[in-house]
Amino acid sequence: MLRLDKIPDWLKQAHLKSALNVRDLAGLFGVSRSTIGFHVRKGDFPTPDFLAGKNGKACICPISQIHCPSREWYVSTVLSYLKQHGAI
Repeated sequence: MLRLDKIPDWLKQAHLKSALNVRDLAGLFGVSRSTIGFHVRKGDFPTPDFLAGKNGKACICPISQIHCPSREWYVSTVLSYLKQHGAI
């Protein structure tokens, strides 16, 4: 389970429909990007709200992940997750 001791002020002040990508979440929780993906696949963290770029289509090359859409979460989704898990 991903945990935070304290919610950063910038996250509290962000617009609820702002988007965070995997890199943003990895920095927020202090873990790697693959750890975020692991927790999503395991069901510990919400699935992305939408895919950004390239009309949400599948990767052209799954190995190099060239032209892969970015997985994005709304700030409201992340705050809801944190609230449910006692960080707020």
